[in-house]
Amino acid sequence: MQPGCDGMLFHPHLLGEFAPQWNPNLRASFTGVTIHHGRPHLTRSILEGVAFQVRAALEDLREAGATWNEIRLIGGGAASPL
Repeated sequence: MQPGCDGMLFHPHLLGEFAPQWNPNLRASFTGVTIHHGRPHLTRSILEGVAFQVRAALEDLREAGATWNEIRLIGGGAASPL
């Protein structure tokens, strides 16, 4: 599966969003879904959506002056070879 999931996107706001948008009313969604997408597309789009959301939060922290030497991720997605 190539990056980008053939145009499918996942917005990972299952409980709203608290960083960096701070909007508890946001909800999760898939966009760009077609009949040609399957389980591999769904799975990868979830991993990509979460990764981009983490990146957005880290970029906001960096702009606010935060620094770090190490970032640790946990959960099933963290164990993925992707």
